[in-house]
Amino acid sequence: MKQMPRLKCVACGRAFSRSEVELNSRPNDLYFQENKTHYCDSCLKLFDYHGVYRQGAVHDRYRLTLLENSIDFMNSSLSAIISFHSKQDHKSVKYAIIHLVFAIELLIKEILRNHDPLLVFEHQNGAIIARGQRTVSWKEAIARLKTLFPEELASIDNGRLEMAQRLRNQIIHYDVEYNLQRALRDYSSLMELTQEMYHRFLEARIAKPLDKFIYPENWQEEQTLCRYFRTECTTFNGFVVYKSFMEEQKYTHIILLGDKYERIRFGQERLSVKNQEISLGYYEYACHDCDAVEGLYHSLGCDVEVCPRCNGQLLSCGCVDILSSNDFGESALCTG
Repeated sequence: MKQMPRLKCVACGRAFSRSEVELNSRPNDLYFQENKTHYCDSCLKLFDYHGVYRQGAVHDRYRLTLLENSIDFMNSSLSAIISFHSKQDHKSVKYAIIHLVFAIELLIKEILRNHDPLLVFEHQNGAIIARGQRTVSWKEAIARLKTLFPEELASIDNGRLEMAQRLRNQIIHYDVEYNLQRALRDYSSLMELTQEMYHRFLEARIAKPLDKFIYPENWQEEQTLCRYFRTECTTFNGFVVYKSFMEEQKYTHIILLGDKYERIRFGQERLSVKNQEISLGYYEYACHDCDAVEGLYHSLGCDVEVCPRCNGQLLSCGCVDILSSNDFGESALCTG
């Protein structure tokens, strides 16, 4: 049987050859056709898709591909959110968030593998990968994705991948404490991001919308969450905030005892210690009271906002003339 010239595997470096019969086999296997002269049989098995994209995801077996594993975590996440709504089981929110972050991480690796299977693995000093090689970390996976698709990713990310990593670290490495309303808002944002990433980077190749992989009992919840984010929320500096909260940002100044002062944004507070100004430095998270994030103004009446006149707590310092204001200083706000 006539053999093709000896080829060199891009992954392991071994020489291999393929007969004309092998080269013409599996005509419907797009992955094999694209890589049959680049990888030997052993490495093809390492990266093997087993026709999963033609057959659809199968969830009743132990072995899962990257895509199947991602979708399985996504369905598990949606089931946890449904459990929270139906049983008011607050612990379910924790599992919903962490499983969705796992789904996003696996989805990113699937996108990398679609571009080149080698991108999923760590490269140490340029060494060729071997079976059992560790896959890339979250940070490195994001860096590679940004290099490959800088504009496409920037248009949908808006800091949400950083938020996903932050939420993951909070749950896995620290005491678990979250505001339920804020957690559900962040969750809806990450679910919408997952949909966008799949649509932008995978749907054309797989030829199936993401909804086809979602369990039927989870369809309504998924659609509700994504619709909620698109209509009610937006992102700012990697945090999810309500659109109504952003509308309040036009009030940049406040009248205090007859004089106008520029309000202090969350993250710009300073504390005087021994005649030296220092930052309070707790802005990795949103404000515990009004939900402002670094760079935004607090809602008036928030117990964290600092008075720009006396540097005390604006809520209690007395600089706001309550007698001449609606409620707590509402009429004291102005746009500049």
